[in-house]
Formats: sequence, C-alpha cells, structure tokens
Amino acid sequence: HSDQLAQRHAGCRMSDATPTATEGELIAFLESITADPSLSFRPETEIFSTGVFESLALVSLVEWVETKSGHSIDASVVDFQKEWQTIGQVAAFVDRQTERNHA
Repeated sequence: HSDQLAQRHAGCRMSDATPTATEGELIAFLESITADPSLSFRPETEIFSTGVFESLALVSLVEWVETKSGHSIDASVVDFQKEWQTIGQVAAFVDRQTERNHA
C-alpha cells in the first residue's frame, strides 16, 4: 500500500501548483529579459542552469528584487547560484524581504 502511495506522490510535480503572485511577476520579468520565447518558466525552473542567464540578466534580476523588496542586495553576501537557484527561491526571498518592511 505504501508503495502505491509513494508512486502517486512521485507523479505529483510542483509545476502543477499555481505560482504565487511574486512567482508570477518574476516569471513575467524573466520572460521579458530572455530572448528565447520557447522557454517555459515555472517556480521550480533552475535559473542559472538554463544556460540563458548571463551576467547582464543577473544584474537585471538583482535590480528587480531590490525594487520589489525595497531592500538593497549585497552581492558579496548572497550566493546567487545556491540561494536563488530557482524562481521559487527568488520569489520566497522577495517575499521575506518585503515582510521585513511591514514588520
């Protein structure tokens, strides 16, 4: 019985979930700065491993996060490839920073 349950859960993917508001805005932003319309972004999309994200796009992403969150990002403190690996991680970072503004 537990094997059947595990198989059913293995078939569930995060991409089936509706993106949060911040994830949706981030996806729209990433689509606007990438030149490849065939790319499909989802919350679990790994930003850096897609091969379309170069340093100029990273600068744009940092500026977007700073604008959305109301906080400056210290690039010497944030490990972008680890902490911002996926769209969901970046969106969660923005949401945490935004909550700090309202606390």
